[in-house]
Amino acid sequence: LQHPILFPKKERESVFTDFGTLVAELRKELKGVITKPQDPATAERITNLLSSFRLNPKEWGQYTHFIGNRYTRTLVGFDPNFAVLLLCWERGQMS
Repeated sequence: LQHPILFPKKERESVFTDFGTLVAELRKELKGVITKPQDPATAERITNLLSSFRLNPKEWGQYTHFIGNRYTRTLVGFDPNFAVLLLCWERGQMS
C-alpha cells in the first residue's frame, strides 16, 4: 500500500472552487463527529479530495496576510472535526 499523502490517487478531476465548498465536501467525507483516529481508507479519501481541489486565486487572495518577520495563519473554515488554515510566508522566510 502506497502512502496516501506521498502518492495520492487522482479519483476526481481538479475543480476550481471556494473555501465553503471545500469545507462542505470535507464534512460529507467525514460524516459526523470524529471520536477516534481515522482508518487508512478514510485518510486516503480525504487526501484524494484535498488533492483534487484547486482554489480560485480570487478566493484565497482575499485572506492572504504577509508580515515580514514571521508567517501568518488565517482560519478560513471550521468544523468540530477540523480547521482549514491558510498559511503565508514571504519568500525566504522560515518558521
